[in-house]
Amino acid sequence: MENQRFLAFWGLKSLPGNGQIDLDQLYWQDRTQALCSRLLLSLDKTANISVIVAPAGHGKSTLARWLYHRVDSETHDVALFSLLKQEHEAGWLLPRLAGYLGLPETVRDTRSILQNLKTVHGKILTIIIDNAHYLSETAAFDEISSLCQVQALVDCRINFVLIGNPKLGQNVQNNRDIAHRLGLLSELQPFSRSELQTYLAQRLQDIGIARRALVPESLALIAQQGSMTFAGVNAILEACLFEAFLKEQKTISTEIVLSACENTGIRLKKEDSDGSKASKIGGKKRPNPSAPVKSANSSGDLNSLFYKTELDNEGED
Repeated sequence: MENQRFLAFWGLKSLPGNGQIDLDQLYWQDRTQALCSRLLLSLDKTANISVIVAPAGHGKSTLARWLYHRVDSETHDVALFSLLKQEHEAGWLLPRLAGYLGLPETVRDTRSILQNLKTVHGKILTIIIDNAHYLSETAAFDEISSLCQVQALVDCRINFVLIGNPKLGQNVQNNRDIAHRLGLLSELQPFSRSELQTYLAQRLQDIGIARRALVPESLALIAQQGSMTFAGVNAILEACLFEAFLKEQKTISTEIVLSACENTGIRLKKEDSDGSKASKIGGKKRPNPSAPVKSANSSGDLNSLFYKTELDNEGED
């Protein structure tokens, strides 16, 4: 089969992007590391809502999964929900919360849920909602705002992290009941040129291919494209690997990059005057969590968009 020939050509065990993520080896830009620190600090406040937004491809679901495992299990319980469709009205959250609490179908009224939150969860319950931009109408936020408000009357401690595309940011700012409880509203940023060059080199290592396979001119050609996302970088790099395999070349030349982009519909910008040289590859970036890893006990496993491993020594496989 063709995929087996590809794996043998590059000496790989699995196709790029199919490997299991190691959450301790994520690549973060400096700005994202700072955002993660602010986010973890904000979770100590109850009746608080944190919102993280970014366009597609920035690793939002990966961030949700990372956060789920990094919240301090000594002080918090965590529920992670990922929305799969538009929610226009209230009534979508409490059934999910009842399922998280293990309540039977016959005992899922609001009073029972609040009573269980009071008696079972002496810790802060952090509710992470991925794809929260699917909350398309004001009414869809009602349960979130109500669970924040009710903490003034009922002895339960809850906060929320909402993650989604930029539409989510607009929705929460236009919702008075949500906006006044915002403890954090931030946006994930695309790569800068230097960050992109660093990530390209490290991504090759993650896949299992020596950094030198991507020649400096090709590295610079990709990096000069400016703002790119994790998904976009991964797509162009994997296309280059496939193209090099088809041409039976073990190095990714600029011709390979141009051909890969042409065959995948990616339009590269023309090389600028200082784009012919790749900048010095920087050091590794990884999260600096203050809390121990928490065992998974909630809803599904989310697909990762990016990860990293230790850099090899210069010039080594």
